[in-house]
Amino acid sequence: MNKTKFKELFKFSIAKYFTNKWFALFNVLLFISLILGINFSNLQTIFDSDSKKPFILHINDKNDYVSSTLTKDLESGDQFKILVNDDYKYDADTIDKYDIILNISDDEEQVFKTELVSREGILNDIVSKITASLLNARNKLFEEKYDIDIETIELIQSELKIERTMLSVDSENAQTKQMLILLSAAIPYFLYVIVFSRIASEVSQEKQSKSSEYILTAVSAKDYLLSKVLSHAFILFVQGFLIVCYYLVSAGILGISKISTTDISISGGFSTSGITVQIIMYLFTLIFFNILNLILLSIVQATLAARTSSSTEAGNSVSIITFITSLLFIFTTTISPYQKISPVLHILSTLPILSGFFMPTFMIINQANIITLILSLVLLVWLIPTAFRKCAKFFKDGLLDYKKVKKSNDEHIEKSYILQKRDFKHLGFIIGTAIVIYVGMQTIASVLGEIFVDTILSNFNETEQAMLLQLIAQIFSIVPALLFVKLYIKKDSSNTTKKLYISRPRMLIISVAIIYIVQIFFTLFVFRLFGIDYDVLNTIDFTHMDTPFAKFLVLFTLAIVPAIFEELFFRKSLIDLLKPYGASFAIIFSSILFGLMHMNLSQSLFAFTIGLVFGSIYYYTKDIKISMLIHFINNGVAALTLILANTTIKMPYLGIPIPCEAIISLLLMIAMIVGLVFAIIFVSKVTKEKKWRRIPFLQKSCDNQFKYRYLFLFYDYVFDFSVIILLIMSILTENILNSIG
Repeated sequence: MNKTKFKELFKFSIAKYFTNKWFALFNVLLFISLILGINFSNLQTIFDSDSKKPFILHINDKNDYVSSTLTKDLESGDQFKILVNDDYKYDADTIDKYDIILNISDDEEQVFKTELVSREGILNDIVSKITASLLNARNKLFEEKYDIDIETIELIQSELKIERTMLSVDSENAQTKQMLILLSAAIPYFLYVIVFSRIASEVSQEKQSKSSEYILTAVSAKDYLLSKVLSHAFILFVQGFLIVCYYLVSAGILGISKISTTDISISGGFSTSGITVQIIMYLFTLIFFNILNLILLSIVQATLAARTSSSTEAGNSVSIITFITSLLFIFTTTISPYQKISPVLHILSTLPILSGFFMPTFMIINQANIITLILSLVLLVWLIPTAFRKCAKFFKDGLLDYKKVKKSNDEHIEKSYILQKRDFKHLGFIIGTAIVIYVGMQTIASVLGEIFVDTILSNFNETEQAMLLQLIAQIFSIVPALLFVKLYIKKDSSNTTKKLYISRPRMLIISVAIIYIVQIFFTLFVFRLFGIDYDVLNTIDFTHMDTPFAKFLVLFTLAIVPAIFEELFFRKSLIDLLKPYGASFAIIFSSILFGLMHMNLSQSLFAFTIGLVFGSIYYYTKDIKISMLIHFINNGVAALTLILANTTIKMPYLGIPIPCEAIISLLLMIAMIVGLVFAIIFVSKVTKEKKWRRIPFLQKSCDNQFKYRYLFLFYDYVFDFSVIILLIMSILTENILNSIG
């Protein structure tokens, strides 16, 4: 490293920022905003000439005892002037802003009933003082009426306090800790976004103006990259320091801030004005980890920005790291002081970038592990110079426009790379918009349903209402998303179907067998492994299925509608949209979306698995009716089990009633056995004749270039936003289901 040139470049970057007129304007506006924000209430009193004018409390009271208590409690200071039974006439136009009318009338249940009238909203402390005085008057009336002393009345009115003890976690001050968790994740996240945006913009500008080429003739790429990262970290530090100074000055202008020194005492821990060792360690961990994370991510961001060809692309490059950090921010806010951190999460917290979000959180809830803390620091400190060395070359090549795709200078490959990037970004927009439409319309339908459930659906029982609301939400959300995707589907000129090597009835039976084998496996092993012990159907009230209409609605809503509309959207529309990009991508990606759209862990895992079955069937048959039928059978069995629960059938020749659930289970068992037999025959035949080589899904793609082209989906902001929405909705749904379960 050439220290002299590095220092000059570092000083140049700093000076360019701090001497900018927009930096000065921003800080002036920020300083003024803090002064106005912190001293707003005090400024109101300065500009309000009547600010010290007392409130006139007009009391219209038939019970003189209440008014006398109010007079005694409130007229001791200069804030109130009390007039009792003065017959004050008022309306919205004539009432003064400092007039308060208190109408008191008799009431059997409340002893007396009060109405507080004012011209507009008044300060909460004024209302609190009047309320406290009224409570005092009421307690005295209770004392006289029921011969109970004031202490007993206050004891009856006091809240019941329950001290909770959790042996495995430190739940003391849990709400404060939860707020600190939110702040420790939110503040770094927004700072990251600001810094990354500045780096991307600056690198892009220097590249477009060719000034980067001039700089690289004088300094090495490592010096250039390091100066870029450290200068922005330093700028962030200075800006943060200035904000703290602005706050202290703003708070001290009218004497709000009082700085006092306190002796340091050691008593069960190091404390200064309530600051404990735990908080000090938390702040140190938060600052230290986020500084290291900021340096690491800034290196990556500068490298990505250098590889772009325009300012627009540079801005889009910010979305990649922003998307990653936003996911971590969302996940961090779900960590609760009331729950013990799992060993898996402790292991994940050692990974760089993740540690910057998780370690401070673990520290504040007193669940930090010294081993994982040290390991995370070692990995983070090791990765920074490693990433710096690896990224320096890519940073230089990007600035000098050394475009290399798979180490080839072939113009055709370069054009193909650009086209695929554009196509997948556009595909991300289509899918992301469809997801936003789906979730948005479902939310709107749910809200409207709750609003009108007591009017339009008042004649239906609870089960019928729940099914009708779910039915409306399903259709109302999936149809607009379906129509939107269909706008972008290209017509397939070839109507030939893939050769299946198996009859469709056998394929149907094999598919049903696979689905229920997977369901048994998930129930017995996967769900127990993840601790998923809830049933989504428990959230719906099925206790009023005594009417034929309710039973029909259960079957129609849970089986028929999903089989039709979900298959039209997730299979026909999405696979038709995605199949130009490959069979594997179309089937797997549509299955991932099918799982995520269910927005809870148990259904998502299972839906993804059976989505692979449904997708494969549609892709190779081009017949949506088959996947609809299998989907209906899968959901229909669950619906029939609910409808026929506690119902028996008297079998001929046996003479004993047999539960319908047992009959359904027996039929499923027979279908699984027959399906397994057909599957074994099919696999042995295909393997023997080596026909599997001609099955398109198993054929190796000839295009091995651009292996990671699917990541271009995340270049679209709408797609990133839609994924974040799905994750937030899934977390909320998961918490609700866990609480019910």
